Amino acid sequence: MAVVAGVAGALVLGTLGVAQAAPSPAAQETTVFTPKKQSYKTPKKKQKAGILNAQVKLTGKYPTYYPMAWSFKVTNKKLKAIARPGRL
Repeated sequence: MAVVAGVAGALVLGTLGVAQAAPSPAAQETTVFTPKKQSYKTPKKKQKAGILNAQVKLTGKYPTYYPMAWSFKVTNKKLKAIARPGRL
């Protein structure tokens, strides 16, 4: 099985304070990828900063690791304004 845990927003949003970018440890989720569930998308009710998409391709015998393709799209208007070019 492949496992993803943590906060993708913290990777993208280095300009925000830790309290704003990362939820408390109790609020973090872990997703376990299995042969029947090989992708993840942030549920609508949890898309406060953006949308995380992740997927793995689990085939054959399980090796020690699987590459994981992922993307994070910022959807929050305030966060988009921070990242807009020319706003340094």
